[in-house]
Amino acid sequence: MQKDLVHRLDNDRRVEHRDVHNAFGMHYHQATADGQVVIRHDASLDKSTNGSGLVSEHTLVELRQLDAGSWFDASYKDERIPTLREALELCHGKIDLMLDLK
Repeated sequence: MQKDLVHRLDNDRRVEHRDVHNAFGMHYHQATADGQVVIRHDASLDKSTNGSGLVSEHTLVELRQLDAGSWFDASYKDERIPTLREALELCHGKIDLMLDLK
């Protein structure tokens, strides 16, 4: 289960994250091969997971097997790509969200 989302601006003014694969406000929703909606910045899995290819080429079950945190720091090992539902549930009552669906 994912832990609480905490993010801050560092000295370089980049957003850092804690216990969720990047701060949700900087990400986009993408559909998996089986039509599930996940939160990811990049369509490609290559840069920030131990997988390869595009999000849209994999099912949610396949994406759940990927480590989406170790690229950032070893303390984030085994972080998973969150679904839109999980992101909404995690943020419910804590922060306001604005979704831009196109």
